[in-house]
Amino acid sequence: MAGIRHDLDNERAKLSQAAGEARREAWRWFGGFWVWLASMLATGALLGALATVWLTGRSDAREFGQFPGIYCGGAGGQVVEQNDGSSYCAVWIKTPDQ
Repeated sequence: MAGIRHDLDNERAKLSQAAGEARREAWRWFGGFWVWLASMLATGALLGALATVWLTGRSDAREFGQFPGIYCGGAGGQVVEQNDGSSYCAVWIKTPDQ
């Protein structure tokens, strides 16, 4: 019984060593630390760019909603004055023929 257990322990040790060598070889094959570092930096840059675009769009919409009179012309709209003295920003979807 002790001989079988010893053989199993030896087999486990050999398999563990082979797995470690395979892991190290795969790490070398795919570029190792520098490739991993570059891919992490590229992923971070991409996520940062996407977050910036998303946040910029939200802040622009918020600013337009708070100050429509200031941003109406820049957004392609036209300030329309009403008879009662109020006004609103109209953004044409399809401009009328003039």
